[in-house]
Amino acid sequence: MEMSPKEKNAPKRREIVQMILDNWHPERGEECIPLTESCGRVVSRDVAAVNTLPVVRSSAMDGIAVKSAAFADGQMPDTESWVYGEDYVRADTGDDFPDAFDAVIQIEQVEMLEKGIRLSVNPKEIVPGRCVRPSGSMVKAGELLLPAGSRITPYRLASLATGGVKEVRVAKKPVVTFLPTGSELIPAGQEPKRGENIESNSLMIREFVREWGGEIVCRPVIKDQMRDLEEALLSAVESSDIVLINGGSSKGSEDYSIPLIEEYGTLLQHYVASAPGRPMSVSLVRDKLVINVPGPTLAALAVSDWAVRLAISYFLREAAKPSDEIEVILEEKLMSPPFMEIYTRVIVTEREGVYYARPLGREARMEDGAGRCNGILVTELGRKGYQAGEKARVKLL
Repeated sequence: MEMSPKEKNAPKRREIVQMILDNWHPERGEECIPLTESCGRVVSRDVAAVNTLPVVRSSAMDGIAVKSAAFADGQMPDTESWVYGEDYVRADTGDDFPDAFDAVIQIEQVEMLEKGIRLSVNPKEIVPGRCVRPSGSMVKAGELLLPAGSRITPYRLASLATGGVKEVRVAKKPVVTFLPTGSELIPAGQEPKRGENIESNSLMIREFVREWGGEIVCRPVIKDQMRDLEEALLSAVESSDIVLINGGSSKGSEDYSIPLIEEYGTLLQHYVASAPGRPMSVSLVRDKLVINVPGPTLAALAVSDWAVRLAISYFLREAAKPSDEIEVILEEKLMSPPFMEIYTRVIVTEREGVYYARPLGREARMEDGAGRCNGILVTELGRKGYQAGEKARVKLL
């Protein structure tokens, strides 16, 4: 099918991302929630420590606490006559101990005798503060624990709890409404008859949106009727921050999304120089962001990955995250048109510390395409392809 000038001159993904940032100004909010319910949320304000730890001091390792003055002359005292509680005490990792003691000796250097102890340590090393963490060496009240825009991970959750945080201010989750369209679609779980297909994208998009920090509402399948889609779209923009229309953005006889958006809103861009998902669109309808996600599952995956995820992060004011890409060596030749970025599924394997990737064609069976595919390679604009043995960057799924 011959491409129109609009398709041939479609902007790059990053240019469409910039369109979203420049034109969409969502109404954001925040809420205060208990720390115990905050994992996965994005903090909307800096979070500072309340506690100072250790409060006074603590042992840096499992061992015994001793008086360094007993070793002041650099000679080993008669430790076999030492009395527990007077000359030494146990001080395991993180433990406080009586103020009379000021140094810790690792338990591996201590032999417990029937009376007293025997030490295998250089007495000159036993000085005040040895293996002792001073007050505030872990955290001090008022210290910044987590800057605004950070997502609370399980490890960060533990750190905030250690710092005495009980409640956090987090960004309100964007409400994302997913509108699947297509008269041929039936819900997952039903047996398809001739001419029917399974609507499975809502399951994928639902979990992506939740993972990225949004709240998802998946509507029932909308038949290919202009009035039905019109009612669903207008209802969705009233109750959502982001609306995803799945399907209906290409050149089919029942593709109504674009005319409908142009009637009620502002079409920022139709088509992108990236495939699959080329006929996607980005619009504003009553100041709400509307992304038309193409229907094929791989196209929906691609557009969700670079457009929907970006929109959710932007709404949450989430700080940029490091890339999760790895370098691979291609095992097979990969062809791609130079005028378009192509999302290519790959199977990544590791041999002797080196990663290899085998590209999958668009017609790959489910066994490979879904069952074994574990990475995405996005081809570079301007390149006609890659040769076997070349290096490339792959995003792990």
